[in-house]
Amino acid sequence: MNLIYDLIINIIDYLIIFKYFKSFSEKRTMKKKYCTILFCGCIILISVVNQFHNPNANLILCILIIYLYSCSFSYSISYHIILPVLYIGFGIVAELIGFFVLNFLGQAIPYFIRYYGSSFICEIIRFLIVYAICKIRKIKFPKLSFDISKYLVIIPLTCVCICCITMNIIQNSKNNPVIIMCLMIIVMTISSNVLMFKMFVKVTETLSDNYEKEMLLQEAQAKEQYYNEVEKSNKEIRRIKHDLKNMLLAICSEAQKNNEISKEIYKIINELDASNKKLYTSNIVINTIINHKMCLAENLKIKTYVNINVPKSVNLDYKDAGILLGNILDNAIESCKKINMEDRWIKIDIIYKKNTMFIKICNSKIKELVNIKQTSKHDVHNHGIGVSSIENIVKKYGGYVEFIDKGEEFEVAVSLYGI
Repeated sequence: MNLIYDLIINIIDYLIIFKYFKSFSEKRTMKKKYCTILFCGCIILISVVNQFHNPNANLILCILIIYLYSCSFSYSISYHIILPVLYIGFGIVAELIGFFVLNFLGQAIPYFIRYYGSSFICEIIRFLIVYAICKIRKIKFPKLSFDISKYLVIIPLTCVCICCITMNIIQNSKNNPVIIMCLMIIVMTISSNVLMFKMFVKVTETLSDNYEKEMLLQEAQAKEQYYNEVEKSNKEIRRIKHDLKNMLLAICSEAQKNNEISKEIYKIINELDASNKKLYTSNIVINTIINHKMCLAENLKIKTYVNINVPKSVNLDYKDAGILLGNILDNAIESCKKINMEDRWIKIDIIYKKNTMFIKICNSKIKELVNIKQTSKHDVHNHGIGVSSIENIVKKYGGYVEFIDKGEEFEVAVSLYGI
């Protein structure tokens, strides 16, 4: 019967732990069936150890299992250290209240009822604390480096150690002044941790505000750079147009030298083509890729609409950008080639916002539904991997991609995080 009651209490406890960790991260590091096995294994193991009635063994195993269970959730290393320590601190507070309830009820009630009654009260207190934490999860905590987080862990970890020691003194002491002194130590220690947490929240809010200001400053600098590039490009175009008339007059004066005339004309055409490159964004990598693909599209009489708002420098590898945008635009151009010239169009929207890059590329197509897993190009071995390449790049940045067939229109929507 003791084992059954311990199993029930531990199931409740680990459901609370699950809710606590899940409030910080929805992602898991292992498959669902393995998470279930780990959950059940933790409950059974701790329930079996409870039967030996060894408080020290229970505490050590409980700490180890909580840390082990936290590893099944996906977040930074610093959170794997801090979150279990905080939960153990909540557990200490709940255990203290349960201990006082157990002693308050006295000897009149059987120990079995007092013990499991106080354990159930502890679980209710833990649930209320975790519920409160879930409610204030709107606070966005920054990613802390390991060097900073290890110092931040020392304070709550010290609190846990002090509470464990004082609880042991209370249990073994019959001297009332000593018990009162130990209780005061516990209250003061817990209060200091609460104040520390509030201070951390305030510091986090300050860092968040500074980060937003920094992002606005970077955006302003990116816009300034963009307009400088536009002005530079316009000056170059004006210079070429100004010199073009004189260059043509000089060529005409050498009309008898046909070979020389041809070379000079080709030279001017090449220079005009080079100056005709458009500046879609101050980001050189993205601008170069879009320019190249848009030139191909315009040669095929495809109307293009481009809207790009990306800073000059983003955390996107140039090879990944080439594979992602190149494959999407190649597919769009290939699709447009199958329809009449007057119906060909491609729309490109690339927006950067809060460390996330949103890419939406739409193109006209035939009414027949498209099978994205099957290429229609002749060179299947070289071109059939386009969609899988796109998916691999998106997966690398922890994002998602969606292929939407709208009949006479096809849309590819991509979100890349941590850019």
